[in-house]
Amino acid sequence: SFEARAPHPERHKIGKKHETAKQEVPTLPYLASINVDQGLKYYRLGRWQEAIFAFSDAIAINPNFSAPHFFLGVTYSRLENWEEALTYFKKTIELSPNSAQGYLGLGITYNILGFSDKAMEALKKAVLINPRFAQARHALALCYLRNGDRESALEEYKILRGLDPDLADQLILLINQ
Repeated sequence: SFEARAPHPERHKIGKKHETAKQEVPTLPYLASINVDQGLKYYRLGRWQEAIFAFSDAIAINPNFSAPHFFLGVTYSRLENWEEALTYFKKTIELSPNSAQGYLGLGITYNILGFSDKAMEALKKAVLINPRFAQARHALALCYLRNGDRESALEEYKILRGLDPDLADQLILLINQ
């Protein structure tokens, strides 16, 4: 049976105690970034499927977060699943139009799939966004070489020497073959 009682004498303090115990609820971007970090750990260990699951979970939490799309592209590239890689690099760029890394991934993938014009366009965009992006310049030079444009590859080599001498040394060997 229910019994009527007088209010607790310290009821005015209950709400105040409760307020101080409140903790901030993690935001979706924060939760998604935890999954990305976990995916990168799996990636570094070569645990590809677990990396894919972690990056996919990050996308499920925050579909507009470009990082997990990019890292899925990288992971699928590592597995030589180029069509999947292409899908995720395209999504990276859709979400982050100024992602030089996204354009690099897209350009490399297009090049491997034999779409040299699209590869060249993506790699030029990566270099336009970040002129000091050595890997993009290297990939662009390789595209030029693949298309028989040794002169343009040499121009990229000259720039690359000031950015990453080791990568430039690798490139000049290919140019001189």
